[in-house]
Amino acid sequence: AGCGQRSQQVSALMMQMETLESNMAEECKRAFTELQTELQDVVNVHDKNYPYRDFRSFAMKFLFPTAEDDHPILKPVQFPTSIDPSEARKKLEMFEDLILDKKVLLIIIHTLEDQHGRFTLQDRCNVASLLIVVLQKNLFYATDILQSLLTSHIHASANKGNPRLLLRRTETIAEKLLSNWLCFLLYPYVHEHAGEPLF
Repeated sequence: AGCGQRSQQVSALMMQMETLESNMAEECKRAFTELQTELQDVVNVHDKNYPYRDFRSFAMKFLFPTAEDDHPILKPVQFPTSIDPSEARKKLEMFEDLILDKKVLLIIIHTLEDQHGRFTLQDRCNVASLLIVVLQKNLFYATDILQSLLTSHIHASANKGNPRLLLRRTETIAEKLLSNWLCFLLYPYVHEHAGEPLF
């Protein structure tokens, strides 16, 4: 009696699974049809006027996805009244000179990366985003910095014995800087050529 009851339960479960599978397939077909219809509507509405973002808003959405339109990087530099603006500008220029010194910048980045407990993933993303913003006028230098960071990252990953995990996650400044760098360099190509087939 127990074996017959068990086989009935298995048969009932199999029927339920087949019914669920059939319902799921129907739901997927319906959703796919709706998606195709909506996509067709979008293509017809835009009719060759593809909805691209301008570079500034594209970069802001990519580099600082949670930021609003009032992100400090979009505002002109304002100094407190207690600081002489000419002196502050001079110090900012000195800081820029430090950033443009490859050895100093690499030391700063490696020092930040070594702050495991205090330097969060969000901090790494912010530093990489701010770096690409500062270095966007000199992408050759940014490429050189990126190449150095990736070289040391690859060596560190190989020494740890897990090279397969390399570049799978954006956990380091080098990895985030790479995605930012690609974003900046590929934007014109996507905008002018590759984006059209996506629509």
